[in-house]
Amino acid sequence: MVALKIFFRRAGKFKQRNTSRTTNKVYQELKQDDGREYSRSAHVGIRAGINRYLTSERVGKTFSIISDPIFKTANKSLNAKLKKIKECGSSKVKHHSSIPPEDIQKCYESGIFGDDSPLSLLRVNWFNINLYFCRRGRENQRKLSKNSFIFKTDANNVEYVEMAEQEKTKNHPGGLSDKADEADPKMFSTVKLTVLFSTLKSSFKFLTLGKRHFSKGQKEIFPL
Repeated sequence: MVALKIFFRRAGKFKQRNTSRTTNKVYQELKQDDGREYSRSAHVGIRAGINRYLTSERVGKTFSIISDPIFKTANKSLNAKLKKIKECGSSKVKHHSSIPPEDIQKCYESGIFGDDSPLSLLRVNWFNINLYFCRRGRENQRKLSKNSFIFKTDANNVEYVEMAEQEKTKNHPGGLSDKADEADPKMFSTVKLTVLFSTLKSSFKFLTLGKRHFSKGQKEIFPL
């Protein structure tokens, strides 16, 4: 990552041709701290990040390292590297394992999650929303309110929760170039999830009633 750090320090002074040679060097030297190769998606993301930085108001470059012809050699070199990484079996993203049900149960047994206090309700509410609706870390969480979710019943009379409307997110800001987000996450009430579902529902009920520890007129699920 040394080459990448040097690149960002000097980026403002680079001319287009110099930038092409330097990005080529950066692509080839990209490795994790332990020497392992980054995944394909990480390489593509880093290239996109460099391009955003160069074309930002701070740097003010008018060329694109992704599409401009002068960067063809650098991009072909990156393409060759990614093919080699795939041959070695390092192209896939290494995801963390999912949280086991036993650990979730411990949170309830210890009182961290539950419905007997405003804080435990807040915790389980936050956890369920992140777990079942894939909240991209903390993106837009401050804007969520009790009106952001709808409780419904399907044709088999099973209750479930879904988002009330599509949000503007980092990957889906809207506009002509935006690709539609086909994801439609739902949280169903099943035998295993009844406790989780009920706690989520009771937390929204708690907010609606406006009990203690919540400011009068507060709408947000996650207050500051």
